Amino acid sequence: MKNDQSNHEPNRAIMAFRLSVMILQILVGLIAFIYTSSWILFAIWLAVIVALHTVARKNICGRCEGYGKKCYSFYFGWYTSKLYPYQEGKPVTFGPAILEGVSIAGANMLPFVPLFLHLDAKGVPLLLAAYSVLFLITWLAQFHHACRHCVEYATEEWKKLCPAYKLGQKLWQ
Repeated sequence: MKNDQSNHEPNRAIMAFRLSVMILQILVGLIAFIYTSSWILFAIWLAVIVALHTVARKNICGRCEGYGKKCYSFYFGWYTSKLYPYQEGKPVTFGPAILEGVSIAGANMLPFVPLFLHLDAKGVPLLLAAYSVLFLITWLAQFHHACRHCVEYATEEWKKLCPAYKLGQKLWQ
């Protein structure tokens, strides 16, 4: 049986930490594109980030039980409610779920490409190390904070298809 999450908001200190690390990760990623002059990859990265924060948010968060709430996924439920109406009764389908996964992976993995392509350039190994550490912290914090909350409180069937949900169930239940 799931616990009631109706008045449950994430810890502000943890969310501030997670948001700060994510912003630093984005800044280091931006520096990586600029430092290596990887303008085509930068344009692709921006397009992926726009897709993540628009189409994916509308079709995932706009249908989620966390809509309108300061949810554990970087407050996307609250953010989405400011841009898009709630799509009551519409389940999350395969297409938006794939777009979500691809855009999250792209937004996080694309900065690695110019860094690996220019690994012999001065300063790039340091940028790669910094981005790698921030990437790891972002994802460990997401998994141990947001995914753990989802495993404990989510009631929507589509969330059970998420690989992180399945792993979290094995770890925390």
